Amino acid sequence: MKTSITMPILLQCRCGKKLKVRDEFAGKKVRCPACGEIAVAEEAILEPEILAPAPNTRSGPPPLEPARARQEDAADDSEETPKKKPRGDSECACFHFKSGGSQGLFILAKDGICYDYFDNKKQAKNAAEDLENGEPLEDILSKKAQAIPWDAIDKFITNLHQETLFVHYKANDADTSTSFFFDPQDERDAALKELRRRLDDEFKYKKEVFTPLTAAVAPLITIVVVAAATGGLAWLAYWMSTWSGSARVPIWAAVFYYLFTWLGPMGTAIVGGVIVILCVVWLFFRVAKPPIEVTLQRRKKKRDTQDED
Repeated sequence: MKTSITMPILLQCRCGKKLKVRDEFAGKKVRCPACGEIAVAEEAILEPEILAPAPNTRSGPPPLEPARARQEDAADDSEETPKKKPRGDSECACFHFKSGGSQGLFILAKDGICYDYFDNKKQAKNAAEDLENGEPLEDILSKKAQAIPWDAIDKFITNLHQETLFVHYKANDADTSTSFFFDPQDERDAALKELRRRLDDEFKYKKEVFTPLTAAVAPLITIVVVAAATGGLAWLAYWMSTWSGSARVPIWAAVFYYLFTWLGPMGTAIVGGVIVILCVVWLFFRVAKPPIEVTLQRRKKKRDTQDED
C-alpha cells in the first residue's frame, strides 16, 4: 500500500497547471493565471514519488559533463606546458652562431654537441627548420660538421656581458677549447639555458659577479709578466747581437737566435710594448664593465675509499 503525504494548498486547473497558493485561499475559487479558468483551491494529497526530494548533488559524484570538461582542460594545460625531456632522448635543439663570414648551427644532440658551418644565414635557417621537422641529424650536417661528445666536455664558460661561449673539453688526451660567437646575444642565453636544463644532474652551475678590483687582477698580472719577459728578451737580443761564437744547436734554437738577431733589442722591446698596451686596454674595459661569469662545471665523482676485502 502506498503512503501519502499531505501538502500545502494547491490550485489544480483543467489545463493541468498546478500552483501553490496561500492558506487563506483554501476552499475558495481562484482564477488560473495560465488559462483564466476558475478553480477551487483545495488541499492536495499527492503521491510521495511526485514530491520526492531532489538528489543531494554535493554528496554524490560530480556530473559527467563538468568532469569531462576538467579532463579536457587538464589535457590542454599539459600541451601548453610540456614536461621537460631528459638528456639522451632524440630531441635536438639548435642555435645560430657566427664564425668569420659564415653562419653556424650549435646543435645539442643525443650524444653531444654538433656544430656545422653554412655559406649564408638562409642555409642555416633551412637546416634548423629541417631539424625541427624531425629530419635525421646525419642527413642535415655537412662534411664540415664537427662533434664534441658529452663525456669529453669539462665545462662551459661565458661572460653575460658578451656573446661568446667557451667549451672546454678533452681531445686526444689533451685539454682544448672551442669558442662560439652568438649573434644576437639572446641566442647565447637560450643555448646556455638549454644546456643547464639538460646537464643539471652532471654539471654544477656557478655565477660569479666581479667587482672592479677583482676584475683588474688578471690584466695586471698579465701586464707585469709581459713587461718582465720583454725586458729579459730585449737583453737577450742585445747579447745575441754581440756574440761571435759558434755552436751546434737544435733547429728551434737556431730559429730563435736568428729571429732575435733580426729584431734586435729595440724591435723586441717594441713588440713587447704593443702587447703591454693591449693588456692595458683590456684592463680598462674589464674594470669599466666587470664581467658576470657563468660556469657549467662537470661535477667530480666521489671516490669510494672503503677497502675491499
